[in-house]
Amino acid sequence: MLREILRMTALCSAFALTACGGSGLAPVGGGDLIATLGSGDVQAMCAAAGANTHHCLGYSLTMSGLKRAQETTQGLRRGYGSNGDLRKFGGSVIGSTPPAGYGPSDLMKAYAVIGSSGGAGRVVALVESGDAPTLENDLSVYRAQYGLPACTTSNGCFRKIGQDGSTNLPAYDPNWAGESQLDVDMVSALCPSCHILVVEANDESAGLDVAENTAAQAGVFAISNSWGGAENASEASYFNHPGIVITVSSGDNGYRGGPQSPSDFTGVIAVGGTTLQRANNARGWSETVWSGTGGGCSKVVAKPAWQTDLACPMRTISDIAFDADPASGVAMYDGNQKDAGSGPIGWRVAGGTSVGAPAIAALFALAGVSASNASQLYANASALNDVVSGSNGGCSAAYLCSGEIGYDAPSGNGTPNGLSGL
Repeated sequence: MLREILRMTALCSAFALTACGGSGLAPVGGGDLIATLGSGDVQAMCAAAGANTHHCLGYSLTMSGLKRAQETTQGLRRGYGSNGDLRKFGGSVIGSTPPAGYGPSDLMKAYAVIGSSGGAGRVVALVESGDAPTLENDLSVYRAQYGLPACTTSNGCFRKIGQDGSTNLPAYDPNWAGESQLDVDMVSALCPSCHILVVEANDESAGLDVAENTAAQAGVFAISNSWGGAENASEASYFNHPGIVITVSSGDNGYRGGPQSPSDFTGVIAVGGTTLQRANNARGWSETVWSGTGGGCSKVVAKPAWQTDLACPMRTISDIAFDADPASGVAMYDGNQKDAGSGPIGWRVAGGTSVGAPAIAALFALAGVSASNASQLYANASALNDVVSGSNGGCSAAYLCSGEIGYDAPSGNGTPNGLSGL
């Protein structure tokens, strides 16, 4: 079933569409960026590009400064991972200077996750489109940088299959490879003992749905999807696999972008996005709604019984949230110069709600908590970090586009505070 769906980017990666939050900011030149550039410097450079650091999308952080990327034409349901993040091109691959962007220990601390040995042997599946030929090697670089145990084909931790479950992989797709790399890095960061299964679809349309079913039949604990498109209720059956945690990123086009499928389906956990910053408070961190996060009120999916918000008579998106702002982004490693953007290989700082989809899936696997939908996040809302400020646009009912006490659409019930809220 071929669908004409214009993809919005959710790994907001270096060469972005304006649909991935691109603003009218002017390009910024500057001096050389050195390998010791830190995440705080990334935020400062975003601020230099305009008053709102949340809109530092569609810019490439290059060795000569922030540069506005050329827009490209998207087709069908392109993966979030190629257009729109801030990429920091580091010098050394593994060394004493940590890459810019939050690493595993930062994310573990920010979300109060203790006991990284959990999840041993549990499989987190990642549904992607096209092959990422350097994926296993790039994953090895990421895990070695942060002292995580090796996850390889030879030790049984890592596996790639095609949409039919065989070892016949699709052709390389440079527009998706960066997404695949981010996804495996985020599973590694939050559940280093988990196994990783990458299911690669032949195309950005019906192939993704076929790959979803293949993943569900492969004995996995959780499935992560960092992609989406226009709402399409006919796809819902592909995302109804009771007992398997299915996470989906909510998108990166703000409230104006509206809900997307498959994040609107009732069989999935929809993951919104925040801006995560270190803070001088008891938690040591603060979060606000990221201005680019998707979500809102579905036009095609009925309201599930476990949602009780009043202004949306249909399914409301999101259910939970995670760091997504590229200005407070995560470190990822891309070792393929041919990937979209054609920038130098190396470390990059990535943002977008596709950071959260694999991270939340990994946390469920780490905790060993299964879920057939998002209902338990509503029952356990008090155990999450409530996000009470920030906005992703303008709307008639404030909670549909702004962080508020209790449930709100951009951040759902909040962000992880340990594993008890899952």
